Amino acid sequence: MARTLLCIFAGVVCVWGQNTTGTILGVVRDSSDAVIGGAKVRIANEATNIAVSVVTNASGDYVATNLPAALYSVHAESPGFRKTLVEHVALLLNATQRQDLMLQAGTLEQEVTVVAEAPVIASETSSVSSMVESHAVLNLPLDGRTLDALLLLTAGNTSDSASNPRLAGNIYWGGNNYAVDGVAFNDTGNGGAAYSYSTRLTTAPSVDTVQEIRVESVNAKAENEGSNAIQMITRAGGNRLHLALYEYHRDRALTAKDFFATSLSKPQFNRNEFGATLNGPIIRNRTFFSLSYEGLRQRTGRPTNLNVPSLAVRSGNFGAASIRDPLSNAPFPAGVIPDSRVDPRSRKLLAFIPEPNVQSTSFNFLSNVLNRFDVNRGSARVDHRPSGLDSLSLNLNYSIGDPYFVSRGTPPGYGNWSDAGYITKSGSLSWTRAFRTGSINEARVSYFSHASVRLGQNLNFDPTSIFPDLFKPLPIGGLPTISITGYGALPTDYGGSERSPQITIQTTDNYITHSCAGPTP
Repeated sequence: MARTLLCIFAGVVCVWGQNTTGTILGVVRDSSDAVIGGAKVRIANEATNIAVSVVTNASGDYVATNLPAALYSVHAESPGFRKTLVEHVALLLNATQRQDLMLQAGTLEQEVTVVAEAPVIASETSSVSSMVESHAVLNLPLDGRTLDALLLLTAGNTSDSASNPRLAGNIYWGGNNYAVDGVAFNDTGNGGAAYSYSTRLTTAPSVDTVQEIRVESVNAKAENEGSNAIQMITRAGGNRLHLALYEYHRDRALTAKDFFATSLSKPQFNRNEFGATLNGPIIRNRTFFSLSYEGLRQRTGRPTNLNVPSLAVRSGNFGAASIRDPLSNAPFPAGVIPDSRVDPRSRKLLAFIPEPNVQSTSFNFLSNVLNRFDVNRGSARVDHRPSGLDSLSLNLNYSIGDPYFVSRGTPPGYGNWSDAGYITKSGSLSWTRAFRTGSINEARVSYFSHASVRLGQNLNFDPTSIFPDLFKPLPIGGLPTISITGYGALPTDYGGSERSPQITIQTTDNYITHSCAGPTP
């Protein structure tokens, strides 16, 4: 029997807590294929040496639930039989792993050791899923060091969306449900995962801290909101201390010039990714920690070629073009607008428009507008085993993109995003309690917040200085949008608004019971 109680949610929709642990189960038999009841089975995490002990029932079955994804050793013994040890049993994220055991007649002082083999199919669940394991996460080359590149390799994907891939024909809105360490990680306002505008899933934990990614696209469990469940778990500390430092650098020395801007120098391209991970024991076999930090500093030029008014046009001289006086409908002499007839508001806006700097048949203005991204993200995790029946886990993640200037294909002075950054933070505290009756209760409290911002340029420019009849007050300024056929670089700004976070708060309680004998401390 499984029971899930929901939670409190501050936001738009209600979501269910995701389970991040797995189950190892099996049957203990002797060499004649007869089941052995009352056998002691010990399942030990090979990294932390934390173990769970259970006893088989009359049918020889054993079940160990709520186990973190890791490599396990499964040890079985019973009077009159040799001990059996199966090493390297791989339990994946939110998976059910069957490991049957065979005991041979002999004394307890004798032991048989075997190495587990990966199953060809998952026979304990009807769901269809893809798994990206730790080896692939750490060793596959990822452009940008974000996890969405791995998601795009999932079977059945039909898009290149970083935050919301089309998997198994799912819908855009609400089709994918993301979770990190059991905490919902979704941008409910835009659909898909919480994401950054130009640096993809830098909102998620660093690649070096993620242990596994599971994409469940068919028959996902009911606890997941959406037809597809995309779950990630971070790496827990173990009994060994690990420290890793890294830096990746790319620069303009190996970049090529833009095909349409060969007269300009190479656009700037400087990208530095650096960070560190540290994990290990606080108290051996009992308390463990894992810390990480990753920074991104990216400066990339984006060549812009546009048509701007010529120097003659800026002075009112339209040459052979027929320019008529709007008051009399008569042509201006020689196609020149008198200086006294130029609206002062036009002069004010004209000051923002750059002058031509090249001569070409299709454009007369070239520039390299610089994208500027600074991203900092960190995570912390503590796992504690106060007793043989209890376990506690604390997870914290934080990512911020600031400053975050995005070129939008306009001149440097307007039309770009002065701030398109974000702040994403999450945390969870979980407590798992095992009862000797065979029942297990897992309680979790979690918090998630994702706040994006889109601000244009010239925020101090007051549009009412040009159009006094506009509704006032205007909280954010910017240039008005002007459109004239033949010119693609006239003033325009996006305005925008300050950050408005989407906040999800969950409290979840999962209670599971089974017929096998419960754990022993």
